[in-house]
Amino acid sequence: RLPSAVGAKDAYLLFQDLCYLRNGGQSVWLIGLTEITRTLILELIETILMHYASIFYHHDEFRYLLKERVSPLIIKLFSPGMTHIAKREKLSTNNVQMGSGNLYDGAYFPLIARLLRLVCILVRLYFSLLITECEIFLSLLIKLLEQDKPIGQRSLAIECLMISGSRLSKMGFHFENSISTLFLAGKTWKMQW
Repeated sequence: RLPSAVGAKDAYLLFQDLCYLRNGGQSVWLIGLTEITRTLILELIETILMHYASIFYHHDEFRYLLKERVSPLIIKLFSPGMTHIAKREKLSTNNVQMGSGNLYDGAYFPLIARLLRLVCILVRLYFSLLITECEIFLSLLIKLLEQDKPIGQRSLAIECLMISGSRLSKMGFHFENSISTLFLAGKTWKMQW
């Protein structure tokens, strides 16, 4: 169901197309778009989520996009078997293939950085709309803290957890005085940098 107001309908279709494009699909409303980097799409989604939270809280159609398009997209990008894109690869109608490697191994830093910024925004601003999804995001963040992950990914993950601190405390997370120890539901993770 599309919003009834003209501006709201355009905003809905734009946001929906950004999600489609990031997932490798075709845009419906952004006619004529032939190239856009996938990291730019994440940046645009981030900007919209950061600056227009009230729209997602007050309009069911936008809340639907948040739950049914953005959350699954983030979970999909976090999945260990998901491949990431090569640095120079662009999304086009002729080229929607993903590169080799995965999010954990290849450490495509721009993608990971934008993905974690999105997670921070969702946990901080949309927690009450996405309680279950936020719990999934946080458990995925915890996996990035494991010793076998590159230091850059672990650093971004701990930064995201610290930024989201007020929401985390409501979910049973808490930090010891030292940033090197994280507690979650009775389990402790020691960070060795």
